[in-house]
Amino acid sequence: MLTYDFRQQPPPLVLLDITAEGWDAAIHQAPSFAALMAEFPTTGWRFDAEDDAIASEGERQQP
Repeated sequence: MLTYDFRQQPPPLVLLDITAEGWDAAIHQAPSFAALMAEFPTTGWRFDAEDDAIASEGERQQP
């Protein structure tokens, strides 16, 4: 399930399995819906922690 994580401001988009035990299982997708739409053609869905780490590193490097 794609959802916003309102525990953070601004709320990023995260992918959360409907069987997940909590928010700790959420995988970061993008800092905003607009960013997801811009990145999606090249990145696709991020399904695991390794993808999540790569995405987080890339966002920190952007100006």
